Amino acid sequence: MRTMILSVGVLSLLLSSCVVRHQRHGARTAGGEIEEQERTKHERSKQQTVAERREQERAAQERSHHHDRTPPPPDRTPPPPPREPGTHRAPPAPAQPELSVQLGQASARRGQEITLTIHPFHPNVMVFFNGRPLPKKTEGNHFVVTVPSSASSGHFEVEWQGRRFRSPRLNVTP
Repeated sequence: MRTMILSVGVLSLLLSSCVVRHQRHGARTAGGEIEEQERTKHERSKQQTVAERREQERAAQERSHHHDRTPPPPDRTPPPPPREPGTHRAPPAPAQPELSVQLGQASARRGQEITLTIHPFHPNVMVFFNGRPLPKKTEGNHFVVTVPSSASSGHFEVEWQGRRFRSPRLNVTP
């Protein structure tokens, strides 16, 4: 009987040990299942995020391809008028300041001095009469030039920055 009690005691001990082990194993299994569920959920989330990102990239690519396929609006600028063969139109010259050249008198004799007023005044200009360069004297804000002895009626020209500006006609008398 003693053996039996001992057997029942051992059996009871073994049984409780098995129950404890089973509970621990079950807890581990339950914890493992929870961990596995969390891992699965995380993987699904990552996969969903990757799938969403791919879908967004695909949609963006489709939009850009659609944009590439859209033709540009037609050019509504009228074409330039046709040019005659052999003609070339140079671009407009940049705007330069204008000079006005005024005479002190409308007529003069050969060899006589005449006053040229230039507005705005520039001292570094060349003076011409009928295309011939003339010496000049600067007096204040105007020039004094001598009508050449062989001159006929014509115009004074003042050259400044590569451009020539013409005076009114001077009537030259002998």
